[in-house]
Amino acid sequence: MQSGFNEYLFSLYQTHSKELTAFAFYMLHNEDDAIDSVQQVFRQILEKQKQIKIPLNNARAFLYKSVKNICINTNIRKQREANFGKSMSIHTNEIFQMENQIDDRILISDIINHIENNFSEIEKTLFCLKFIENLKLEDISIIIDTSIPTVSRILKKITGELKNKFYNTNF
Repeated sequence: MQSGFNEYLFSLYQTHSKELTAFAFYMLHNEDDAIDSVQQVFRQILEKQKQIKIPLNNARAFLYKSVKNICINTNIRKQREANFGKSMSIHTNEIFQMENQIDDRILISDIINHIENNFSEIEKTLFCLKFIENLKLEDISIIIDTSIPTVSRILKKITGELKNKFYNTNF
């Protein structure tokens, strides 16, 4: 059964991969991303073959829809990364301007280094979404698919740790 499915999937790949890649390129405007998107669709089908049912009478449409969804997600991820990069460069400039005004107080770069070296990926993400992107807890919980109380608890832990490490007042 499994080798039959693999053969079927391979024949679908041989038949449709070029047109699917062209479609993905149209959506992503990047050849490497287009190739990756098509390969990701086939990889996911192979990995989840028991959960995914490819309609035999319309496999091509199923594949197009799958590639389209991957491309949409890729574009959203790239947009978020671009916005985050812009935001970080703006905030980095603000941080360096603030450092010149702090005198004897702790340097902001020390805080950033502490965050990068001591926090988990989820804690870093939450910190950036809350304190750099200035998002509301509700929005953050949707983005990372976690409950608002969990987001709040993690943010309290982060700010508490930073407060204890760097400040005794006003953090």
